[in-house]
Amino acid sequence: MALKPRSAKKGKSAIPTLPAPILDENSGIRNPSESRIMGFTELLFSRALYKSSAFRLGLAISALFLICFSIAWYFSYRLLEEGLLERVDSNLQRRYERIMTTYYESGFAGALQAVESNDGALMTDTRGFEIKDSTGDSVIGNVETEVMEYGYGTLKDGAIGLNDMGSVRLLTAPMGGYSVTLAQSLELLDALQQEGRLRFLKAFLLSTVLALLGSAYAAWRTHTRIDRITSTLRSVAAGQLEDRLPFSKNGDDIDEFSERINDALDRLQQNVDGLRQMSSDMAHELKTPLNRLHIQLEGAIEKLHRQDIEVDELSKAMDEAEIINATFQAILRIAQIEAGARKAGFEPTNLIEVLDTVCEVYEPVVEEAGNTLEILFDVTEVQYVLGDRELLMQVVVNLIENAIRHCPKGTHITVNGGEYHGEPWFTVADNGPGVPEALREKLFQRMFRLQASRTTPGTGLGMTLVKAVADLHGAKITLSDNNPGLVINIKFVEHSGH
Repeated sequence: MALKPRSAKKGKSAIPTLPAPILDENSGIRNPSESRIMGFTELLFSRALYKSSAFRLGLAISALFLICFSIAWYFSYRLLEEGLLERVDSNLQRRYERIMTTYYESGFAGALQAVESNDGALMTDTRGFEIKDSTGDSVIGNVETEVMEYGYGTLKDGAIGLNDMGSVRLLTAPMGGYSVTLAQSLELLDALQQEGRLRFLKAFLLSTVLALLGSAYAAWRTHTRIDRITSTLRSVAAGQLEDRLPFSKNGDDIDEFSERINDALDRLQQNVDGLRQMSSDMAHELKTPLNRLHIQLEGAIEKLHRQDIEVDELSKAMDEAEIINATFQAILRIAQIEAGARKAGFEPTNLIEVLDTVCEVYEPVVEEAGNTLEILFDVTEVQYVLGDRELLMQVVVNLIENAIRHCPKGTHITVNGGEYHGEPWFTVADNGPGVPEALREKLFQRMFRLQASRTTPGTGLGMTLVKAVADLHGAKITLSDNNPGLVINIKFVEHSGH
């Protein structure tokens, strides 16, 4: 049924022309560098960072690097420590050899004098000695040590009288009937250990921070590129088949992946364009002979009516021709809508006025079919969407006609509309038999009809056209139970006319 929009009611404002947005220097738009910095900072504190495969791979490589770094530091430190101990042991050995040389030349008294004077130098607080007799009693010395076996040893506490200078290296060896213990402070080694641990900790923490930042940066770079790919694929899924994945200047594996996807999208677009062209050509080629058939049947029926002859068979043929013609008209229109040909004419359209106009025209049609139509929206409300007024009216018409055609007499049909969180919406609901949940998504397939509706007149393309118009307007369709019946909700999430 063709609709003729009525004149505006009192209290209804004309559709305004929305001004273009004006941007000034204080508009808050960031330049690319600031956007990249903000994007990197936001990623650092988001869960997406820890879900990123690039970040996890970076962490694994960083952990491996830190482990290798720690192992290398440990062995380097151990080699340095052993080198210093060998040097200290060598000094102690030379001292002992000098003492024994003096002992063999001058006896115990000469050796004692040599030990006390340390070859003419006074004993310092980092070097000491002790001589014990055969019973283990101390004879002379400036340190006190426990009875030790001959050889080298280390005291960690350093409590032997050398001003508590930390660790001490000891050499105990025989000297005639006596034993001599020579001591050397390991102050230098202790300082090296402390400084080495501190420097290792600083280097480890710095390496960890740099590794985390490097991993986060790599994850951000990958995340940014994957976001672009995802956005493009989402756009393609929404019908923008001409969009393609972006390339970087790196020529890496992601670029190669993008190139292969673009090749697939090229083939997909060619196939879809070919299918659309075939549908369009088929509709155009059959439109003329079907119209000619329609005119010829119509003329034959009129002639037979004038002769008062029964025309039931011809009337049935006429009805079939009209159905075929309507089917091809619907296919052609759906192809045009899916191609986005009507998008260029989008303008701010009052959704409430569209609903009111259709409801006013279809109220007597609904009542004639034995049903009732109830308006739940406020007719004085204004909700603008950016779209094609004629197509939006066609969507509402199709939904109401579906309810009339597929519901029994006595069905109550309601139409509602409004705005939620800045997104205009409308619903068409009925208390008829409804649609099983498993079959609801199939309602939008071309030529799909429920088993109970196969004998009902129609093309099977009404809901397909509704879906095509909704997609063109960036609207989301949801079907739900009305207990009993079906609720069809259309929410405009992309093309708000605010």
